[in-house]
Amino acid sequence: MKNALYALVLIALLLVGCSTRYRVKKTIRGTKTLTYSINTSGTFNQSAYVRATTLIDALTGNSYDNVQIEEFTLSGVNFNMVTNSVSKASSVTIESAYIRCVRSGVLMPEKSFSLGSTTNLEVASFLLLGGVSEINTEVTNLLKGLNTDDLRVSVIGAAVPRGQLASLTLVVTLSYTVKFSHCMDFNGFAPLGCPEC
Repeated sequence: MKNALYALVLIALLLVGCSTRYRVKKTIRGTKTLTYSINTSGTFNQSAYVRATTLIDALTGNSYDNVQIEEFTLSGVNFNMVTNSVSKASSVTIESAYIRCVRSGVLMPEKSFSLGSTTNLEVASFLLLGGVSEINTEVTNLLKGLNTDDLRVSVIGAAVPRGQLASLTLVVTLSYTVKFSHCMDFNGFAPLGCPEC
């Protein structure tokens, strides 16, 4: 009986003392805010950038080791337009284009937005699915390091009626999910379905 107890204690000490690294999957949700200051009586074309390092740092910080990105998914787009007091235009037409290097595509077709005091709306209902799918692929490849260019998100549009000043701040909030895996130390038993790092 004593020998069995010693053997159990010895096994427990060995299990606690041995640490093995395993690759664990994780999903994190985040947002990226892009701000455009528009002040024109004609057309406008402004760009903001989504940098891979910024997204990864915002998602994972320094708390994960050996991160491998699996998938990026754009889950929502919100426009928040705040009209400045000097604005005279009644509305603006806006088209959102994404551009990466020489490849480009349209995320949202041209739409007209009234310039009241503040407009805050979810624009997911009129996003182009092909554009969203292409963005997901481009950002996934960007995060995996397969592409080195940052993603440029351009907002193209015009004051309505032309010749009247459209003065506003447009804040575009992109909601997204990133699936990734990372290495983690485990003492004793391995987590189910997780390979060693």
